[in-house]
Formats: sequence, structure tokens, C-alpha cells
Amino acid sequence: MIDGIAKLVEQLDGGMTARFARRIGLTKTTVHWWLKQGGVPTLAAHLRIASHTGVSLETLLTGAIGGSVASLPEFPSLAELFPDCKKRASPRQRNTAEIEAKLDDLRQPDVAISVSEAARRLRIHRRTLYRLENEKARVLGEKWAEHQRARREQHRLDAVHAIEAAVGDILSSGKAPNLREVQQLVPRKVLGGVRGVVTMIQEAAAKIEGLQSATLP
Repeated sequence: MIDGIAKLVEQLDGGMTARFARRIGLTKTTVHWWLKQGGVPTLAAHLRIASHTGVSLETLLTGAIGGSVASLPEFPSLAELFPDCKKRASPRQRNTAEIEAKLDDLRQPDVAISVSEAARRLRIHRRTLYRLENEKARVLGEKWAEHQRARREQHRLDAVHAIEAAVGDILSSGKAPNLREVQQLVPRKVLGGVRGVVTMIQEAAAKIEGLQSATLP
């Protein structure tokens, strides 16, 4: 390999290491270290040599430099340096009409879906969906946000009704309602995610006691 580099220095720059170093964009000391002191070029250095000499990386690494190497007027392409490298696959073409039609289906009144989930089903990135169909994506996002708000509100109402029923049972048994007593009667999934449960228990107790007081003769 080092003998191959020495041949390149001789053929391209008349054996002048300083000129060869300038050619590949490295220092004279680095090239001298390779040729005279047993240094080994890094992969990055090999790529520099290959790109500035037109010799393939495989040829450079094996040291199989031929009898004549022409100086390059310009840098070779990646395909010339790596003949066996595969071409990058062309970007997937997007059918905007198909995307638009699927978005229309997802915007039906009985469908609630997030923009991220819609993008996943369409097999595109969320940002791409906004770029291609900004208005429809925004409508979809607003509908999903409203759906989430309605779910949270319904969840809270369910918790209120369950807490009131539990507090009524606790008061009927002659006990004072508290969080622990309510948690024993109300399923965890009903109370989960609801804020201010203690306040809701107090309000339920006050409501029930007020109704009971109003019915007394």
C-alpha cells in the first residue's frame, strides 16, 4: 500500500512529497511520515488520495498501482472511485390525489384521529402531511383536539357521578367520606387522570348533606 502511494507521488508530482501533500490537502509532514517512517494513512486520508488521483479505493488499498496515472483536471465522481457502489434509490413518488382522497375519508363526522396517526396510515411524515395538505391537516388536528377535550370532560363527569354515589354510601354507613374510603368504592380507571378528587369528594358530601337537610321536616 505504501509502495503504491510512493508510485503516485513519483508519477503525479515527480517524487515531490510537498507537492503531493498540497494535491491531497494534507501536510508534507504527514506524507513524509507515511513514506519514510512507516506511518499508515487513515481511511479519511485514503479517500482524499483516491479523490485527488482518480485511483479507486480498492486499488489504493491493495497497492496495485499501474505504470501510468494521469493527473486529474477535476475530482472524479463517487461512482468512479467506488465502481461497485449501489446507486441511491430514487425518492418514493407521492400520489397527492390519493393522499387527498384518504384525508377526506378521515375527515368524516364519525371519525376522530390525530394528525400523527393520519400521517402514519398514509405512510408519510407528519410535517410532509402539513406541507402537502395544510388546511385539511389543520382541520383534522382541530377536530382531534376537540374530541380529546370532550373525552376529558366526559371522564370528569363520570368521576363526579361515581364519587357522589360512593360518598352517599359512605354517609349512609355513618362514616365520614375521605379519599381512601372513596378509592375503595370507585374503580381506579374512573378516578385515574382526574384532578381535584379530594375537592370533588367534599363538594359531593356538601351536596348530599344539603339535600338531606332540605328534606327534613
